[in-house]
This record gives sequence, structure tokens and C-alpha cells, in this order.
Amino acid sequence: MDVQNAYILVVDDDANNRALMQAILQTEYQVVKTASSGREALDVVGQSRPDVILLDVMMPGMTGLEVVAELKSAVDTREIPVIMVTALSDRDSRLQALKAGAEEFLCKPVDPVELLIRVRNLLRLHEYGELLKKSNEDLELRVEERTCELERSFHETLNTLLRAAEYRDDETGAHVRRISYYARDIASKMGQSDDFCELIFYASPMHDLGKIGIPDHVLLKPGSLSAEEWEVMKSHASIGYEILKNHSSPYLQMGAEIALGHHERWDGGGYPQGISGEAIPLPAR
Repeated sequence: MDVQNAYILVVDDDANNRALMQAILQTEYQVVKTASSGREALDVVGQSRPDVILLDVMMPGMTGLEVVAELKSAVDTREIPVIMVTALSDRDSRLQALKAGAEEFLCKPVDPVELLIRVRNLLRLHEYGELLKKSNEDLELRVEERTCELERSFHETLNTLLRAAEYRDDETGAHVRRISYYARDIASKMGQSDDFCELIFYASPMHDLGKIGIPDHVLLKPGSLSAEEWEVMKSHASIGYEILKNHSSPYLQMGAEIALGHHERWDGGGYPQGISGEAIPLPAR
């Protein structure tokens, strides 16, 4: 905002006061509008937002206190700086206006130098506030963009890890792609949160990641496994857990739970821990 081109609104029911303040302000500012009542002031603000408002406290109908309270309660106008113009002895009105959100005060009769100084200072503060707000918005946007980039990178890393498992076992590769959608749909039907559904979509394909650690002669054996080979195959649950545990990522934390518990059974007849019922973590179930 160019301070010299600021738009200032003067609100006072007394025509002489309006004319005086307008004349003083026009020595430094090009756009100085006036309103003769609180309701007219709100109408003017609704049409074009001022950079500063000078507002008389005592007006018939809608008082200045009611106007500033309405301005500060609305999202679109709460940031507009307001200077209340009041009698020197009117302490109660000044305190009420402060509570309502007014930024500054001027005492009647208005001193021209003080009027210009207070308006200039408020305009500068308002300008700095707008710059800070814009800077924060830009920062939030950059953080959001960076977060999205990191999430995409992490998902790509997970997919690369899962493709490594797919090279070991083609059947496992096709299976893990399907399980993402099954797990997410089941979680959604159960009423789980959107965050949970997203987590399990990316975490569930890691359930068989431990098969990377199973020797080829067991993993790729075409016939039935011997008892010893079956024990080796069952170790994939613990291997997957060891790979994924102790990470700060919520995806890997859930993936570790799923890897360890996805072969447990409700009746306790599963492996590797033999736990049952709700002792089995929900993501693994």
C-alpha cells in the first residue's frame, strides 16, 4: 500500500467537523471520504474498504462504539485501523472503544498536526501488518508445497522398496498392490478417520516386506514346504518388523505393526506371537 494514496474515511454527524478533518487530511492524502452516520459509514465500508477510519463516538442512531464493534466482529473489516474521535473528558467512552477494538484516539477539538501524525502512524503500522500477513501466507504456501514434495518423495521411496519385494516374488508384487485398496476400503467402511485410511493405504503393502530376507530355495520353491522350511517362511513377519521398526514416519510405524501381526489369528492360532482378539493391533487385523 502506498501511504500517500491511502483511502481515509471520516465519520461524524457534525458537518463542520467532517469538513475540517477532511480539509486537514486532504493536505497529505488524495482520497478522503466522509459519512454522516454510523449506518452510512458501514454502507461506505461495504462498497470500498478504507485504509483508516476516523470515527466520532457520540452520534445519533448508531453510535461510534456500535460501529467499531460491528467492524471488529467481521472478518472482512476487523483489520481496518480505527481512530475514535471523542471529548477530552469522555473517559468511559474511550475505555469502551478500546474494549471494542479501536486502535487510537483523538480528542476534540482536533489538533491538525496530531491528526496527521496519528493517521500516518496507523497507516504505516497497517502497511507493516499487511506485509507481515503476506509474508506469512507465502511462507505457509512454501511449507505446504514442500510438505507435498516430501510426501510424494516418501511415497516413491515406499514404491521402490515394494518393487524390490516384487522382483523376489511376482505373486507378492501383484498382491501388495491389491491389498492397499482392500485395506483402505475396509477401514473406511469401519468408520476410521481419513488419516487412518490414508496411512493404511500406504502401510498395508509393506506387510510381506520381510520376504526379502527369505532364501530363494524356500521363497520360490514350487512344491510344498517342509516343516523346517515353513518355520523359515514364517520368519518373514519378524524380518519385516525389524526392517520397519524404530522409524519416526507414521507410515513405517504402522507398516511395522502390520508386518509383525498380519498372520496372527483372532483365535490365537497365528504367528509369530500367537496373540488373539483385540490384542492384535487394529492395522494388522
